[in-house]
Amino acid sequence: MSQPSPQLSNPFSTGGGGPNFETRVQAAFITLMLTGRVSPCLPSWPITRLKLQGSYAGFTTDDFILYAKDPHSPNEARLLAQIKHEISFTETDETLSKVIAAAWNDFNDPTVFTAGVDAIALITGPLSAMDINHVRVLFEWARCSQSEIEFLDKINRVGSNTKRAKLEIFRKSVSAANGGHSISDKQLWEFLKSYHLLGYDLDTEDGGTLSLLQSLIGQSSKQNPAALWSQIVDAVQSANQNAGTVTVDTLPRELREAFDPRRSQWDSDLRKLKDHGDYIVSGIRTSIGGFHVTRPELLAKLLDASERSSFVLINGGRGSGKSSLVRQFSDYMNGRAPVFCLRTEDLDHAHLDNVFSSIGLGSSIRDLEAGFALMPKRYLLLESIEKLLELHNSSAFTDLLQFLKTHPGWTVVATGRDYAYQLIVFNYFQPAGLSHTSLPINDFNDREVQSLCQSLKPLEAIATNPSLARLLHNPFLAELAFRVTEAGTEFSAEQGEREFRAAVWRDVIAKEHERTGGMTLKRRQAFLDMAVARAKRMVYGVPERDFDSEAVLKLEEDDLVRREHSKGLVSPAHDVLEDWALEQYIEETYQQSSDDVPRFLATVGNEPAMNRAYRLWLSQKLRLGDDVKALILNILTNPTLQRYWQDETMSAVLLSDDPYGFLTELGDGLFDNEAELLKRFCFVLRISCKTLNQDLSRQLGADKPGAYLFLQPYGSGWNTIIRFLFENRERLPSGLAAHV
Repeated sequence: MSQPSPQLSNPFSTGGGGPNFETRVQAAFITLMLTGRVSPCLPSWPITRLKLQGSYAGFTTDDFILYAKDPHSPNEARLLAQIKHEISFTETDETLSKVIAAAWNDFNDPTVFTAGVDAIALITGPLSAMDINHVRVLFEWARCSQSEIEFLDKINRVGSNTKRAKLEIFRKSVSAANGGHSISDKQLWEFLKSYHLLGYDLDTEDGGTLSLLQSLIGQSSKQNPAALWSQIVDAVQSANQNAGTVTVDTLPRELREAFDPRRSQWDSDLRKLKDHGDYIVSGIRTSIGGFHVTRPELLAKLLDASERSSFVLINGGRGSGKSSLVRQFSDYMNGRAPVFCLRTEDLDHAHLDNVFSSIGLGSSIRDLEAGFALMPKRYLLLESIEKLLELHNSSAFTDLLQFLKTHPGWTVVATGRDYAYQLIVFNYFQPAGLSHTSLPINDFNDREVQSLCQSLKPLEAIATNPSLARLLHNPFLAELAFRVTEAGTEFSAEQGEREFRAAVWRDVIAKEHERTGGMTLKRRQAFLDMAVARAKRMVYGVPERDFDSEAVLKLEEDDLVRREHSKGLVSPAHDVLEDWALEQYIEETYQQSSDDVPRFLATVGNEPAMNRAYRLWLSQKLRLGDDVKALILNILTNPTLQRYWQDETMSAVLLSDDPYGFLTELGDGLFDNEAELLKRFCFVLRISCKTLNQDLSRQLGADKPGAYLFLQPYGSGWNTIIRFLFENRERLPSGLAAHV
């Protein structure tokens, strides 16, 4: 009998693929040093040298040791890198056991590793979705946790079974490396905090990483990027054979002289983009009265989503803490990954490159990306994506979605109001064929409100008021409540939302107790005019010269407006107060012209932001029991008005507590012209009286391209319409009656 032939080895391995991959990875980091870029996993300091074959210098991790130095101090940080083209995160993988053993030995040797400063990286070929979604996230969760208790709590409460299984694999591997002795939770957590997983497709000539590296070379040299890359690889091979240390000075002279980092405007453009984003992020509050309500599971979910998705949409109601979560994410990523921030209004351009040129950049997003060629992730934060529905031109946003499809290293993290979620998905994500992840954020729960009240005693009076207690569940309203109570305002048990809003206008915005020079009236009018001007012009900021300068400065001192000094622009600091200002403007307009509805609506304006404000204003009037029946009936029965006024009015009516009364008031008018008005009510009901079923949509993969969202009825309008249609089925046109 013939003997079975031995199993063939992997062609990549037998053909020298492993050593070639190692050399290319080392050459990639040398390229960062030559072009003046920074290393992943370390502080953003210049790279000074790479020690190849670290075992000759006392390290157990031996493929290379990268050194980065703070140019303004003697501080230095090291990246200990182990390179394995392929690895499996399983208990039986011997390579993983050896890698973890080497890392554990160095981690516990203070002569070669300083925890909290240095980092350890396992560098492999392209990572699988499993590794990205579960293994890499473990390390990020460890780094964003304040203790091993918090880390394990996240794993148990938020993590999947797969994450828990991967954590146990690391625990067993580290215990084995520890001489077979069990390690404590704290030891495991501290080790994982220092560990990083990087994946590069440098095993192929047409990989994205090599393309970025050559683009990076092209930014710093006039010579052929491909030829220079080959020279760098040759230089690394020579140094590797001798376990050498590579610095810029030890590289061949012709290679050194080929690079001129000053040739690139990347640094200048990066500063401009960072400054633009820092201005936006710095204006986001993360505390209430100086107290921060910790919600660690939200940040854990966001880190998880940002690893496995190219677009994460944080959606929730106004004031629910969406921006605060983004600020926490930005603060956490600071120094760990490139993070930029734009307002949605910044995207009001015909092309994506126009967005960056409008900020003053000469580089495109592709040029910027090249400078972060070896960073595992790059993040773009996008504030208030619901404003997309109000832009003159959304082409740049469409360009951004197409860019994300072909550049997997980027993730956009956007905040948006929940009312706009389904419109944005249907109008943009589905046509672009881009998957996304939805991260709904809710108001504070009872435990969080209790923690808030224990730390801020003035809020206890609000918490015990049955008419106002629910306000404390909304983070931004809780902040306003603290400001109002700090001003000495007290509420009776009968007082509710109307009185609370009045107190905010009186004590926070106008500051009635500071009347010198008529400042109270100046503050109030400046804030009102600013919000209206911004909404009507559909821009982020309006010229500060248009408003009383002293009032603007006072409002800025109280964090009510933001000034963009370089451009001389101002804007309300939070969209909740901006909404209130627009609603107040509409209320005052209504009081002046309630007897002339066409003039009232013309004064309000037909801009999208003003239409939305009108709907919010009318909804509030209905919720508070104000008599607006005459206005509603006038709008619904006036054929000369634009249809969108009817639609916004119908939406507010259908979402009110008692829409049935308005239908009966309209009476016969609903059935004129083949029941045209009644049909319109049914149409608006289907469009605006639905909410996303988050759980069902996620279970059935509605975040994938081409999938459907799963919506559910919202509000009392559905029962009202069904009841009304059934009661009047004899009067319905045949086509409509057939559906009843």
